[in-house]
Amino acid sequence: PQLVSFAFTAAALGWLDRRPAPWALVPLAAVWANLHGGEALLAPGLLALRAFSDPRPGMLRSRALLLAAVLAAVCANPAGWTLLAYPFRTVSDRAYMANVREWLPPSVAETPEVLVALAVGAVVAAAGRRRWPPAALVESALFAFLALTARRHTPLFLVVAVPPAARVVTALAGAAAAARPVRAVAAAVPAAVLALAAWRGEAFRPGVRVDLYPAAAVALLRDAGP
Repeated sequence: PQLVSFAFTAAALGWLDRRPAPWALVPLAAVWANLHGGEALLAPGLLALRAFSDPRPGMLRSRALLLAAVLAAVCANPAGWTLLAYPFRTVSDRAYMANVREWLPPSVAETPEVLVALAVGAVVAAAGRRRWPPAALVESALFAFLALTARRHTPLFLVVAVPPAARVVTALAGAAAAARPVRAVAAAVPAAVLALAAWRGEAFRPGVRVDLYPAAAVALLRDAGP
């Protein structure tokens, strides 16, 4: 379900960048809430961030109406309005947060690439702070904080921060001719990472990695019977 949230976050950001009042967020939020409930709150959350970052009276009114509609759409799920409190109940469960691996913060030993990505983002933001839209800067900073608190949020940080960072890097590169190598590198790096993952057997591999799941517990449950 979290893969759905990555795609829907990108779609929501795209609509927010292009339209003053993107009403397409309403059906998106309704579908989102029924596919990955907790993170569907990103739809009203991102909308609220944009509303506060652009406080023009007309814009604020239209965004307030849209925000109310998006919140209502999120509530169109089997759990109803109680879904709004679900993420907060989850993060307040200390035992759950301390023992579920994806909620642990990144570490140098296990996920150094996350810390490298955050450091690169900080450098790009500092170098091109005048070219970075205020709303995108706030969103990138917020999702960087979320990525530092739980490794499951790292892809969301990349979805939010990479597009404005790429625009900043392209602008800093200067002329259009100078931007061509930037685009080439932007295409080559993900391809190289994917090729490395495939070579190591971490991509395009059929079946399930049994070593990542509690195989002994599954066998115990199977042998114990109903």
